[in-house]
Amino acid sequence: MSCCTPTNPSGASGLSGRVARLRADYLASKPNISASRVLADWETFRELAPHVDLFLYDIKHMDDEAHRRLTGAGSRRILDNLRVLFRMGKKVLIRMPLLPGLNDDPAGLEAAFAMLREEAAQGADIAGAELLP
Repeated sequence: MSCCTPTNPSGASGLSGRVARLRADYLASKPNISASRVLADWETFRELAPHVDLFLYDIKHMDDEAHRRLTGAGSRRILDNLRVLFRMGKKVLIRMPLLPGLNDDPAGLEAAFAMLREEAAQGADIAGAELLP
C-alpha cells in the first residue's frame, strides 16, 4: 500500500508500516485514516493512534512461537498492541489470513475468537473479524 493513497471517495487514506511512522505529520491533517502493519513498537502506536479512525489488524497466530515460525517475529507485541488499542477505545477490524496447514487449526482459531469475545465483553470497539483465504 502506498502512502496516503485515497482508499474511497470520502477521501479516506490508508497508511502502513514505516511509511505511517514517517508521515505522522501528514496523519494530523487527514480526517479519515486507516492503518495496518501492527508489529510496531508502542511508541509508534501512541503517536499515530489519535489520528487513526480504523486499524486494520492482522492476527496470523495466537501462539508466540508458532507466529515466529510463520513470520519470523513473535505475536506477543502484536497482541499487546491490540489490547492497548482496545483500551484506548480505537476501532479495529481484525483480519485473519488463513494458511492451510499452518494457522488454520481449530484450537488456534478458537483461541483468537475467545480473546476477541473477551475483549468485546470489556467494551472493545471491534469493527468485525474477517477470515481471509
